[in-house]
Amino acid sequence: MKNENLMIVKRFNISIIICAVWVSHTAAQFASDALLLSQNYSISTARSAGMSGAFGALGGDISVLSTNPAGLAVYRGSEFVFTPALNFTNTSALIDNSKFNEKNSGLNFHNIGYVYTWNYYNEKGLKSISFGLAYNRLNEFKSDAYIDVRAGSSMLDEFIMYSDGFTPDQLDSWQEGLAYDCYAINDFSDDNRRYYSDYDYYGYGQQMIRSAGYRGSLDEYDISLGANINHQWFLGATWGIQNTHYDEFYTHAEYPYFRDDSYSGALLQSFSYNSQYWMNGWGMNGKFGVIYRPINLLRFGLSVHTPTYHWMRCRWTTDMDASFDRSPDQDVQKDVWGESPILENRFRVSTPWRYQVSAAAVLGGLALISTEAEYVNYSAINMLPNRDYQNINHEISGGFTNALNVKAGVEFRLGPVSLRAGTACYGTPYKNSYTIEDVPAFDQTVTNKATWGYSGGIGFRSRSFYMDAAYSYMQYPKYYYDLYETFDHVVSSVFQRTSNKVIFTFGFKF
Repeated sequence: MKNENLMIVKRFNISIIICAVWVSHTAAQFASDALLLSQNYSISTARSAGMSGAFGALGGDISVLSTNPAGLAVYRGSEFVFTPALNFTNTSALIDNSKFNEKNSGLNFHNIGYVYTWNYYNEKGLKSISFGLAYNRLNEFKSDAYIDVRAGSSMLDEFIMYSDGFTPDQLDSWQEGLAYDCYAINDFSDDNRRYYSDYDYYGYGQQMIRSAGYRGSLDEYDISLGANINHQWFLGATWGIQNTHYDEFYTHAEYPYFRDDSYSGALLQSFSYNSQYWMNGWGMNGKFGVIYRPINLLRFGLSVHTPTYHWMRCRWTTDMDASFDRSPDQDVQKDVWGESPILENRFRVSTPWRYQVSAAAVLGGLALISTEAEYVNYSAINMLPNRDYQNINHEISGGFTNALNVKAGVEFRLGPVSLRAGTACYGTPYKNSYTIEDVPAFDQTVTNKATWGYSGGIGFRSRSFYMDAAYSYMQYPKYYYDLYETFDHVVSSVFQRTSNKVIFTFGFKF
């Protein structure tokens, strides 16, 4: 069996290439895991979502506890709020000029929180202090995809490529070793360092089906304090505790149905290879913010987020079954099944600092216009301890770059009813054009684009109750999803995911 640490590094290096939110958690993990922990989107309250999250200089919405906590000081009273949401995702896969679409939907909570405000009614100085507790969803991982094609190669080619030169007892138990144990690949009788499959003799053209998906979320629990000074300076701080759970899975099946009446051995009729990856853990960060209101018309905001330090645990396991036209060995049946051990690892991740600036215009009781820009240097992501992940951190610093996330939103007020719209552009965390040379099979240039979001919403407010609804659409960049590699090329599909959310917020003032 190969060294487990070498196996992990092999998976991590592959992930740098294809982690683009399939992310790739399609083929390997840690660099893409670190990125998952570092990306945030505006999916909290319906009011915030309706303006695409451009609330840094406005405040008065509980979503700001996770963005600019100075907005907590804008509150003049106390409230309780909760936000259920419907999520609809679509993932398209393009391979060999064939396109496949898979949809997914679900109901969950994006936000729940409580704010209590002490008003001091001083003529000057401290006007109020607000205390807030909130749960806010920062990112959501949910998608399904599949392809169904006639193939000109096989996943078994990859297993053979990584097997050649090793004896059977040196093969790793999660991939090629599992295929060998299930008789899907075999070694030559005169050379147990060279391997073959039935495809080598009977050719390809088999039906190949790949179904894949992932589930999970990045959630934050915020404890915040805000102070209002002269209704001109608003200060705030948040202690954030994050919780992450992620589950990625795929099934790869092939149906060759080989026939050879003259052959006395067993011929492969089908096989299915299943992979399951779990990651969960928690982290902590601090957020500090200020809003300055020079005149009633204008507000300017600034916030800084410290790195989030995550303590994570991950597990990976695989299993495989293969069916033959007759028993491949006297000690087994025609259907052979095997499973790998559970590969576990614990690691820490330090995400980048985040810097946000914002500005808003409040046009009396008629309208709001708000913009926000956020700077994040994704190349500063670190896996810890560095001595164990030095190579991965080198790949991160070389493959990731800084990004600018820009949001803008408007709100028009028609008495107790408000209409909202917004747009957001999340810059790519990858260098726009880069080539991975450390893994020759993946030596390719990939161009990455930004993620775009568009939203709209409506709200109703009374003295003691309000209700908001929003629709949010997100389009993520296309990316390569690598199925497997052969001796001379990589078999890939082009994936793209879109997300549609319908969000409702219910708030009670007191």
